[in-house]
Amino acid sequence: MNNKINVKEKFIETASRLFQIKGYNATGLNEILAKSRAPKGSLYYHFPKVKEQLALESVILAGQKIITHVIDALDSIENPVEAIKLNIENIAMIIDNEQR
Repeated sequence: MNNKINVKEKFIETASRLFQIKGYNATGLNEILAKSRAPKGSLYYHFPKVKEQLALESVILAGQKIITHVIDALDSIENPVEAIKLNIENIAMIIDNEQR
């Protein structure tokens, strides 16, 4: 069971990274398969709606990462206003770097 979860997570991580770099339309399933090094049958097993489902899972993963970063900043910086400012600046920097 644990191996199934790892393969599924590998697909989500790989798709998420490729969607961020190349965009949804420019990312093909064969590229996701090649980069993840997982069997093709596993892709269809975990994601019957394939690319659309991978995109949805990628958005959920990105949201979870943002939440984790916000919580970490709030825990590490005593002043919550400063922690939120830092997070906003970090998100703006990430968006700015992706647009280049």
